[in-house]
Amino acid sequence: MDLQQFFNHWNLKEHPFQAEEALNDAVYNRMLKEAITHPDFTKIYGDPTNPGTTIVFGEKGSGKTAIRLMIQRKLEDYNQSRQSDRSWMVSFEELNPLLDRLSRYMKTNDADKILNSIRLADHQDAILSLAVTGLVDNVVGSNDKEAIKTLKKMNSQKRTNLAALALLYDQPKHGHPGERWERLLRILRMKSGLDRPRHGILFFLTALVGVVGGIGWNLQPSPSVLWIAATLAGGAAAALLGFWWLIREWSNKQLGRQLAREIRVVVREKGGRAKQLWEFRRLEKATPLFP
Repeated sequence: MDLQQFFNHWNLKEHPFQAEEALNDAVYNRMLKEAITHPDFTKIYGDPTNPGTTIVFGEKGSGKTAIRLMIQRKLEDYNQSRQSDRSWMVSFEELNPLLDRLSRYMKTNDADKILNSIRLADHQDAILSLAVTGLVDNVVGSNDKEAIKTLKKMNSQKRTNLAALALLYDQPKHGHPGERWERLLRILRMKSGLDRPRHGILFFLTALVGVVGGIGWNLQPSPSVLWIAATLAGGAAAALLGFWWLIREWSNKQLGRQLAREIRVVVREKGGRAKQLWEFRRLEKATPLFP
């Protein structure tokens, strides 16, 4: 008797053990809709209103993925039944993206070298990146005006914290990171009024006033007080703005490099974080949150 004859004999329409992973198991996915659970599921799942820590060990095929899918389904039902205080689920199940980013950071394809370099902090950063990216997706992609109003009404420290998390851990899969960052800052009312381009324009304008004033001062036989004032005020303002620009540029680049060294699994284009720091209003309140 072959396998198909066996199925026909017992009126089985499909192979119940064909899938090797619970994620791809059609039979198990249908069972998720029922009340059937793992014998220890209640102890593992716990209470979302008073969460605890549970670690599940097991060999391949022992049911770890099945339990994760059960937890996910249970939390979806839990969240649908509540208007607030919902649970945020983060699934850190794929190691390849972390390894790819470490490979880019270390500039090597040596698998042993990459694996031996992984730190606990890298796993923590990868989990935070998944959570923060999902959160920012919901914020910048939301068309719910009431939800956006709620975000804007949050106190300053909470808005600073959210912007700081996005700066550190946001890793969008699609779109332009710079545009996404600017939109988030506008929603949170955290965009600096004197970002890098505006600072440069202001420096240019004050320098221009000083130059024009100096030309008028030299061309006039007896220059008026306005020419003298324009020269001195424009020159002094341009000097101060230029000096401040250099300080901000240097400090933002230094901080950007420091963050890149500490958070190795979140990829940014070269100088990307430094550009973001220019646009971050109240940066001094966010700096203590950085690693």
